[in-house]
Amino acid sequence: MGILVFMVEEPSMQLFLDHYIPRRFPSLQFQCISHRGKNDLEKSIPIKLRAWHGAHFVILRDNDGSDCIALKRKLSSICNDAGRPDSKIRIVCQALEAWYLGVPELVAELYRNNRFPDLMRRRKLRDPDLIPNPDQFLSRHVPEFKKHDGARRFGLAMPLDIECNHSKSFRVFMKTVELFAEQQNTE
Repeated sequence: MGILVFMVEEPSMQLFLDHYIPRRFPSLQFQCISHRGKNDLEKSIPIKLRAWHGAHFVILRDNDGSDCIALKRKLSSICNDAGRPDSKIRIVCQALEAWYLGVPELVAELYRNNRFPDLMRRRKLRDPDLIPNPDQFLSRHVPEFKKHDGARRFGLAMPLDIECNHSKSFRVFMKTVELFAEQQNTE
């Protein structure tokens, strides 16, 4: 089947995946390529897709409030133009930190903030994918949170049962990875 290559827009996503994926899928052969933002990622996609033969790609990009369907269509078009329509596009709604907010009990545990789960039970906060700027939200309510340290912490502690996470974008992404892991295991 070949290696699974994650192309991500920033180092914090790579940190998270580099710590979480081996825990969740111990035998999965993968590599994570981080970029310096959305523009760098989009410029890199056709170059990497054309250069890597035998690899399977998952392009992972934050939504950051944009139109999800239009964004996915744009990224799919880049993959198609590069001759790799089999590449998977997954959109993080709205940003990586929403995945952390999807497990408020873990936020409370990692940052010793016992009131955090109660905050996340508010109606407008129950769906972490709908929080406009989850990184700012998390920093405001957990001042100790730092982007790279948080990515490492959550990568090492995120529950392996994806159904524990209230972020739909997290679950969709992990189910995609699960399919690749199953294919690798059957070869």
